[in-house]
Amino acid sequence: MPPVTPEMKAARPLLTVPTYLSGFRCLGADCEDHCCYGWDIFVDRASYQRYRKLKATPLAALVAKAVRRNRRDAADTRYAKIQRNGDDCPFLTGSGLCRLQAELGESFLPDVCAVFPRRWRARRSGIEGSASLACPDIARRALTDPHGIRLVSTPLEGPPPRGLIPLLAADAEALGMGLRKAALALIGDRRYPIWERLLRLGIVYEAAQRQPPAVILPRLASLGTQARDPEFAPFLAQTPLLTGLQIQIVRRLHDEKLPSVRVQAFREMTAAAFAALGWPEHRPFEEAVGRRYDDAFQRRYRPFFQQHPHLLENYLCHTILHDDPGFHPETIFADYLALVLYFAMLRTYLIGLAAHDGPALSPDRVVRLIAAFTKVTEPDEAFRRFALDLVTQSGCTDLLRVGVLLRN
Repeated sequence: MPPVTPEMKAARPLLTVPTYLSGFRCLGADCEDHCCYGWDIFVDRASYQRYRKLKATPLAALVAKAVRRNRRDAADTRYAKIQRNGDDCPFLTGSGLCRLQAELGESFLPDVCAVFPRRWRARRSGIEGSASLACPDIARRALTDPHGIRLVSTPLEGPPPRGLIPLLAADAEALGMGLRKAALALIGDRRYPIWERLLRLGIVYEAAQRQPPAVILPRLASLGTQARDPEFAPFLAQTPLLTGLQIQIVRRLHDEKLPSVRVQAFREMTAAAFAALGWPEHRPFEEAVGRRYDDAFQRRYRPFFQQHPHLLENYLCHTILHDDPGFHPETIFADYLALVLYFAMLRTYLIGLAAHDGPALSPDRVVRLIAAFTKVTEPDEAFRRFALDLVTQSGCTDLLRVGVLLRN
């Protein structure tokens, strides 16, 4: 059980979650996907010690064989690791359920399995929650709501949830909350195309990275308002339009990630996207690829997202709420760059998918791609580091050059 903070000792602290979590229940075997394949499953220290005390049974023997100490990175949350049976977890049954839960009860699940797709964070106002878009049902609930991502607060019932991320320092939380407020306001401002909203957001994050929290905090509200002002239009108009460079950076990221990908939906949909752009695997970039990319953007992608603007807005707002960019003062601008890079990757796949599907492109297809993309990228910290290193080597670290990744 996570420690109860002084703030949580107050009577009935608030639990704040997006509306898409209200009434959410795992679909279990009825889900079109399952969360027991496609990524590494880590075991927390408390669960590992619980497994070592199991009485001798066939399941205990399987646990002893499959759960191995993680000696490279033995943090309490990643103390051990489940050795996969091929792509699947060895505890996954033929009916799509978990053998650990079925035979021992939910309390014997490791934290990561008991909590997924949810993520809980301690705040001074109580507890805040969100959920991963890698869960197809969460992706549907979060992305397809035309009213956007909305938060609701209710009194917390019972003890704090498992897997609770501890409180941050007061100034870090205040800065993160301020940056989040500015970011959500910018992403929701439909006066500007979505690439421009993201670039304007960079003005806020760049300023926050350059100054100590005590200096930037009193200015955050006005800075967020200034970033939404039309006066920045001449500056943003200088952003180079370099489709070829944009798509080549994304392809370099894709090729780095693909060999480790076990999510078949991601492999199939991205292969179809690049094939439709005339750029299959192991082929060099040609100018014709850029022309097809621009054509697909204008004729297929742009009209579709003009009709369904909430899909990408909800994706970005969800990412801001779930990933907490800006809550760690030392990585504020790196968090922003990661947000931009992953959006650039996703948009390239969507443009290719629009070229492939044509008029048949649907919100369901977009949701399925985003869920698969999230499952591939969300838990991979090594890939995030590679992506940030690549963008640094490409020189896309000031705002005008970041715009190269965003502008179409």
